[in-house]
Amino acid sequence: DDDDVDKPPLQEAIETQHGLPDWESTMDDFTDKLIEIGYVMLFGAAFPLLALIALIFNIIDLRAHAKTVLSNYRRPEYSSAADIGTWKTIM
Repeated sequence: DDDDVDKPPLQEAIETQHGLPDWESTMDDFTDKLIEIGYVMLFGAAFPLLALIALIFNIIDLRAHAKTVLSNYRRPEYSSAADIGTWKTIM
């Protein structure tokens, strides 16, 4: 019986990750960052400490988001791209 045989750790990790849902899109991530940059630019002159607060928030958000993506979603398939597409024009 195949279930009784111990699988190598790499094979077990790959099979576990294959059962996770696909990562949908980075559209929401880019939108959130673009809105945040807009707020920092808009209110930064009135409250200069806002840039530092935004930096600290982004560091914390990056780590939390990375942990969520790495543990809850399947690793995305690699696809090459020249740039970030339409977002380069928007920013």
